[in-house]
Amino acid sequence: MNTILFSAFGVDWTVAILLIPVFSGVIGYGTNWVGIKMMFYPAAPKKFGPIRLHGLMMRRKADIGHEYAQIFAHDLLTAPKIVDRMLNGPGGDRTRKLIADTITPIIERNAGAARHLVRIAAGKRYEEIPATVADTAVDMAPGFITEHAHFIQQRQDKLARLIGRRMGELSWPDFQRLMRSPFEQDEWIAIMVGALLGFGAGVLQVAVTLGGL
Repeated sequence: MNTILFSAFGVDWTVAILLIPVFSGVIGYGTNWVGIKMMFYPAAPKKFGPIRLHGLMMRRKADIGHEYAQIFAHDLLTAPKIVDRMLNGPGGDRTRKLIADTITPIIERNAGAARHLVRIAAGKRYEEIPATVADTAVDMAPGFITEHAHFIQQRQDKLARLIGRRMGELSWPDFQRLMRSPFEQDEWIAIMVGALLGFGAGVLQVAVTLGGL
């Protein structure tokens, strides 16, 4: 195709040999650039007479919002993962201390007048009781999640609906930023791949053409 195009413009064949790969690379670059822009632009639907323009990803806002909500609610923000991260992650010690600090006044209040007798009976170990109760609560957490899986599933379903509704309420520009931001920094890679493939196809075309002469 390129050879026919150059011949139509009266370009010398020796010059065409050099220009074909460059021309093909430019086409590959432009094709990928246009393809990426078509995914996100225009953010809001625009009508020009009978023609309606809308970014290919933008027009699927409802479907994408639903899928994102399901992923967040059922794969990322699940109760077992959150609890495990809170109790066994980098801040696990702080979580246990927070539980112990919360339990201490409850123990004191429930013990009432008998707390002095409990202190005498427990001796120095009395101060360890909140920490022991906190550790017990932490150990019971995974079992609680397993036993109440149906209840937790209902909460996750509600969370999914909430996230889906919030995403559906996003403005077109906000939704565009949400969708494009993860890819924006690497868009140039996809564009350059198109340019390199186009350039390679041009070199191959020149090689095949010269081999047939």
